[in-house]
Amino acid sequence: MSSTAVVWLLIYLFLILKGLGRPGLLVCAYVLSFYVAPNFWWWGKDGLLATTSRWSLYTAILLIVGILLNSHKSNALLGADKLVLFLLSLYTLNCTMVHFFLADYPIVSYDEWNLLWKTMLTAILFRLAIQSIEDLNWILATSVIACGYIGYEIVINDAGKSIRGRLEGIDFPGASGSNGAATIMSMVFPYLAYLVICKPFKYSRIIGFLCAPLVLDSVLRFNSRGAFLGMIVSGIMMLVMARGKSRRHAFVAVFFGVLAFLYQAQDPKIWERFFSIGASETERDNSAASRIDSWKAGIQMIADYPLGSGGRAAFISPRGNLYSSVALGRDDLRSVHNGYISIAAGWGIQGFLLVTLAFLIAMGRTWLAVKYFQEMGNENMVFLGAAILASFFGQAVTTIFGDYYDGEWFVWISIYGLAYATFETTERERFNRERESPEQIETFSDDPIEFDWEHRSVTERMDRISSQGVSRN
Repeated sequence: MSSTAVVWLLIYLFLILKGLGRPGLLVCAYVLSFYVAPNFWWWGKDGLLATTSRWSLYTAILLIVGILLNSHKSNALLGADKLVLFLLSLYTLNCTMVHFFLADYPIVSYDEWNLLWKTMLTAILFRLAIQSIEDLNWILATSVIACGYIGYEIVINDAGKSIRGRLEGIDFPGASGSNGAATIMSMVFPYLAYLVICKPFKYSRIIGFLCAPLVLDSVLRFNSRGAFLGMIVSGIMMLVMARGKSRRHAFVAVFFGVLAFLYQAQDPKIWERFFSIGASETERDNSAASRIDSWKAGIQMIADYPLGSGGRAAFISPRGNLYSSVALGRDDLRSVHNGYISIAAGWGIQGFLLVTLAFLIAMGRTWLAVKYFQEMGNENMVFLGAAILASFFGQAVTTIFGDYYDGEWFVWISIYGLAYATFETTERERFNRERESPEQIETFSDDPIEFDWEHRSVTERMDRISSQGVSRN
């Protein structure tokens, strides 16, 4: 094995062994196996790591074991948790019914359904495994490090090849071509800002500074209009969602992010594709024009078959091909290139509504927690919540240009938001204890999360909140 393979294996085994006592680290192992599965990279094509390609499956099984072993330590699920997981379960049930009874092309639909139920089961496992802010910090850092490694392979080792001004040939789960890879990697920019600005653990800023240029350069090479637009929306949402002092931090992060983008975006083809987003009908390139025609055909298919036609039915199915061939004048079973239309056409309007409602509830609960932490003066937690929201809405924009709406990483963000919201409950309980007996409480280092309250006394914090008219009962 190469030295890279040995390092990967050691990190993976460390996370697995430690994760059996702390399931959050098993989530890190799963995220690692998602982005950097050995079978997708040059160092995992032979030797010991080449004996299997099902790293995510085995990691998920170990995640179940870790959760069971530590069930006595787990926190109770909140009402929002239960509701979101229930809606995702209903969504899975709906997709099962559509696949077995309404699928127009069962062969393709089965692959989509098989991946979908595993994704939703993994989402439940993620939620049960994340028990502390430290868990969430390291999971986000693992995503950043993994994307940084992909960036290293692209920028330093010249992975992939440029085809018509776009980097192709980078493969990992979900990275279907340059658009898919750009979408998944662009998701981590708000987390990069969080690691650098808030420094949630000792080496987080080093991780952020090392990974940021590699990830940004890679996304620019993919030259994806959807990813560019998603990055813009992420930055705007970071500014909108951050509150108080954290908004100033968000402004700093966005400002330097824009400068870095302008500095590294030297290829004229990047700007050509970027400005084509808002081009008029006469100025659009063939790709943009055909995509809009494809969306119109997908909407018509939904109108004709509102209960769904099976996974990827728009348009990788005989029924879908009837619509795309008329709209686009070709017979090649191509995707509709819009996540919202793809879900509604494949799993029905009812499926689209179920998964959308689940996502919106998760993000709404995240926003309520952001407001709470802002009232409590915990700026780092405010920034983290804003980063999760910014990441979600950035992905919500990129899925307009690709079939990613129920992608595995998309569901993760909702789970991160739910986990973040539970820390509000922990903090609220801490506050109530302090208010009832402030003289008896000096430190809570054994609590699952440690908050920086700027060294203010309990009395000062209670006076501040009382003056704002905020009730904590």
